[in-house]
Amino acid sequence: MYVETGLKVASSVKNSYMRDAFELTWGEHIELFEEQIEGHGIEFDTVVGIGLSGMMLMPIIGSHYGCNMLALRKNGATDNHVYDNDINRIGEGSLGKKWILIDDFVAGGGTADKAIRLVNEFADAFSHKTEFMGIYGYNRGMYKSSKFYYPKTRTSGYGGYTPSSKRRIYVDDEKQFVDAILYYYVEEAYQDALKRGVENVKTYAIRQLRNWHSTFDLDTATKILIYLENANK
Repeated sequence: MYVETGLKVASSVKNSYMRDAFELTWGEHIELFEEQIEGHGIEFDTVVGIGLSGMMLMPIIGSHYGCNMLALRKNGATDNHVYDNDINRIGEGSLGKKWILIDDFVAGGGTADKAIRLVNEFADAFSHKTEFMGIYGYNRGMYKSSKFYYPKTRTSGYGGYTPSSKRRIYVDDEKQFVDAILYYYVEEAYQDALKRGVENVKTYAIRQLRNWHSTFDLDTATKILIYLENANK
């Protein structure tokens, strides 16, 4: 069935979670989620969505994995309206033993703190043992990759939730996960080498990386270059 493109409406907000959610297919969202969860070795049986930003992806991921899903509602929220941004009640769903919070990104960490406290209070009320595994943030930012935020262990610029981002590569048919920031800069150097038409792409790309960063893992950067070269054959 052909559906004609409709009238487009774009948010004026620079970092819009609706744009982040809508610009990718369901399959692409699942691939990004798997990349972070598998890349960080995270086990889970429940995905928890915060308000609209979290619940836009929660059913996509939950249905794909066939896992528990739990919705957290915002203060004053009904089925049709949300009046403010305060997470204050359990909506509907089920809670397993290991859960991941889904949102677009973590800034100050206040919303995540409230969500975790709410889920823990809900579990305690029924003597249900459950463990918070971390936060999946689907906003890709400048490095073109979603993030996984580890549970709060120390103070950082993300409200104490330490962010990490992985990219999946294949070297000699072996799947490996590398740091997404390094991947981004290696890809930038690689594309620059191709545009300039240099004879030795690897040598040029490594030299560019050394100009951009004083320290980086040369072995990992070389693996990424091999992967990019193979992908472009």
